[in-house]
Amino acid sequence: MDSLAELARQKGVSLKVLSAAREVNYNLAERMLEKISSIVESVQNKEVGILGLAFKPNTNSVAGSSSLQLAQNLVAKGAKVRAYDPVALPDARLRLNGTVRYCESAYSACEGVDALVVGTGWPEFRGLDFDRVKHLLNVR
Repeated sequence: MDSLAELARQKGVSLKVLSAAREVNYNLAERMLEKISSIVESVQNKEVGILGLAFKPNTNSVAGSSSLQLAQNLVAKGAKVRAYDPVALPDARLRLNGTVRYCESAYSACEGVDALVVGTGWPEFRGLDFDRVKHLLNVR
């Protein structure tokens, strides 16, 4: 999405729909950060798990991903982020530059976190054992 926006800008073309979509994704990440902060008081030094970094299910693309933006925002506010995605971790690693702990399973991303976000609607996440997830979280 960013590449297309830059190309349009260079050609003097206004893509209002694209700009609006980018703003929605950014605002979603901001709203999620606010919600998490209100629940855990402050995200500083808190562990936050993110399930799904891809822009949408069944893709490895993280371009324009609100989950990726959320991870960046959380790290900027002092949170420790643990993340899992079935296929997008290689692309996410390139964008997040080692600021996030990458997990090998959804359950390991849940282990000991103070808050958990399901950021991408992967079918794998619908089939999680949520009783197990509940016991892995650092909330009771």
